[in-house]
Amino acid sequence: MRRGWPAAPPWCYMKTDTWIRLDTLRRLPAVFLAVLVAATALFGACRGPLAAGADAVVATVNGQPVLESAVHQALLHDYGARTLARMIDEELVRQAAQVANLNPDPAQLELKMETALSRAGGEVAFEQSLAVQGLTRDEYRDRLALSLLLDLLALQVTTFSDEQIQAYYQAHRERFSYGEQARARLSLTSTRENAETLRSALAEGGDFAGLAQAFSEDPATRDKGGDMGWFERADFAPELSQVAFALRPGELSQVFQGPDGYYLLQVSEKRPAGQKPLESVREEILSDLRYRELPSARQRWIEQARRNVQIRIADPDLAAALRIQLQTAPPLGDLGLIPHS
Repeated sequence: MRRGWPAAPPWCYMKTDTWIRLDTLRRLPAVFLAVLVAATALFGACRGPLAAGADAVVATVNGQPVLESAVHQALLHDYGARTLARMIDEELVRQAAQVANLNPDPAQLELKMETALSRAGGEVAFEQSLAVQGLTRDEYRDRLALSLLLDLLALQVTTFSDEQIQAYYQAHRERFSYGEQARARLSLTSTRENAETLRSALAEGGDFAGLAQAFSEDPATRDKGGDMGWFERADFAPELSQVAFALRPGELSQVFQGPDGYYLLQVSEKRPAGQKPLESVREEILSDLRYRELPSARQRWIEQARRNVQIRIADPDLAAALRIQLQTAPPLGDLGLIPHS
């Protein structure tokens, strides 16, 4: 026994040489609170006699009593191992994240909360769902944060070889291909007269970028001197694309009417259909692979962490049940899922 600790502490389990108190972990749903009331069976230090009234009759069935101690014992063995396994997983994530100095991304956490609220059907339904699970909003947010931390921990130990990246690239060649592309500048005016005036100025050697900044009414390109960037035929309205792809590089279009007014286009470059180089889409491929691999990566991380954890439980039945839970339970159970209404 460590100096200064009470004779029968409410310890839950031990990771290496650190005892974890039940009362420092998050509050559990109501049904699990009943399990923890009976948690004196978990540890030899807490296996004293049942409190007064623990064997009170809580129900009768055709005159036969159902004792409170029997209810507690059934709850303990039905739910105790499942609950304890989840608590162990949660603590493993907390400890590892602290060592690695990891924190959940606030924007991602907020997005998860907004998604939960939306899926629950609004504020009232969300709060009701949390109440059924015995959780406050802050406690639910903490669970989401743990889920994000597990993602970070899992991805830290997940790598992909050049061969895997190349295979993904080859399997999705159509996605990384592009059609014929053009780059052009655009000027938009509300009247044909203004457009013709601009064209005359351009035909006499005027600078398209400067004139577009001064006179174009297109908010998307005006501040960029009319630059539309690289685009394919399907990226813009047919009226614009047909004109752009009919022009040669350096050629100025005639004034033509489009969806929002009168347009002038000048194509600066063109390039034929082709394939994006692997290096230009490497990060995109890695992001896709990580997303696809994440569920398996989470499972592997938890399984490895479970193999390394040291747990001491005095109750042999609970210990056996917990061993099965740690071998078969998914990582963190339902941690981070949207509450059920």
